[in-house]
Amino acid sequence: MSHWWPYSSLPVTLVLCSGGLRNILYAFGLGYGFSMSANSLLTLWADQPRLLSASGAPTLPGCGAFLYLAYGARLSWFLLRRQRSASYQPKLQSVAEKSAKMPLAARAAITCFVAASQALYALPLHLASTRSPPGDELTAASAGCLAVAAAGLVLEAVADEQKLASKEKAPAEPVMSGLYRSCRHPNYLGEIAFHLGICGLLLTPSTAESAPWSQVLLAAASPLFMVSVMVGAAKRLDKDQAERQKGNEKYEKWVLSTHSLLPKLF
Repeated sequence: MSHWWPYSSLPVTLVLCSGGLRNILYAFGLGYGFSMSANSLLTLWADQPRLLSASGAPTLPGCGAFLYLAYGARLSWFLLRRQRSASYQPKLQSVAEKSAKMPLAARAAITCFVAASQALYALPLHLASTRSPPGDELTAASAGCLAVAAAGLVLEAVADEQKLASKEKAPAEPVMSGLYRSCRHPNYLGEIAFHLGICGLLLTPSTAESAPWSQVLLAAASPLFMVSVMVGAAKRLDKDQAERQKGNEKYEKWVLSTHSLLPKLF
């Protein structure tokens, strides 16, 4: 498997996303989180990157592997708790009913697509692990990008927890407190920052010099695709909430005072 890594990630992500054959939400959710963690652990096994430099400073593949693992573990744990929450049961049941009405071929196609996108997500970490000199320390550019990814991970985690707690108290009400006072979708903003920051794994002189541009572009495809998914999700949720909260003066005032994805200071 190590000889064919990261392309052999696909069978692994297919298994982890296979819950989508029953309910497509399991492919987009738990399968996604499990795949990110698996990409980290399997890269550590297949590529055996050096996590620390000779001076003891963290290396690019070391930071990347930690971010992948932390992201996947955090997301999986959050989704498992959310699916057991009373406030999320109507959404889970609704998607389950829609999934049951879909032909098996359609569910299989969605599952395969999600699995393929997650398999591609192993490529940025693989390039960082194999193209960086052993023990090479972070450059300013890659360190800055990884800091953006780490900040995005923290922002998404805090926003998700605030939303889950708020929905437990008032399931039908939009979340307008905490981080949501400054931005309507801080959880999506955090995820966008994470995916953009992961592109920093490709910003090393050794990668630019030795990796084919086709491989670099392919490695950037999955993070950038996830950014587009989050932007689209924010637009759809804004539209859905506008319809559900029509006539809610507090909600309408909040919408006028916030941006969908940018904090108030912008």
